[in-house]
Amino acid sequence: MNVPSVWADRDRTEEILFNLIDNAIKYSPEGAAIRLDVESDANYVLVSVSDRGIGIPDDELGQDL
Repeated sequence: MNVPSVWADRDRTEEILFNLIDNAIKYSPEGAAIRLDVESDANYVLVSVSDRGIGIPDDELGQDL
């Protein structure tokens, strides 16, 4: 896949991706798949991490931590 270059804070982006992937590993059942997807168009790059972990409790969704 050819993903375009983007202007972003490299250190902060790396920290966010590391945390998302680390949490996916920590909270997923052993041996479960963890998926990293990247989509892009002329203006945006979207990165998503999907896993089979327990998720965020409903009462904590949308809170700034």
